[in-house]
Amino acid sequence: MDGRECPWSRVARWSPPNRLVLLWQIGADWTHDPSLGTEVEIDFVRAEALRAAFDGLGGSSDALTRFAEFAR
Repeated sequence: MDGRECPWSRVARWSPPNRLVLLWQIGADWTHDPSLGTEVEIDFVRAEALRAAFDGLGGSSDALTRFAEFAR
């Protein structure tokens, strides 16, 4: 790597906290090509379920509390 930066996509749509759509603009030679626009859509559909799992009894918050008690 020579430290140069290269744009590789641009944000087409952003609907926080559930959806992000990018236009991928990298050619086959791994260089930026602004004439390209392959759409990449990311839907964060399980964020709430994961948050609930980690916040519930036995989740990461509970684990940190238990660790703090044990460390005393």
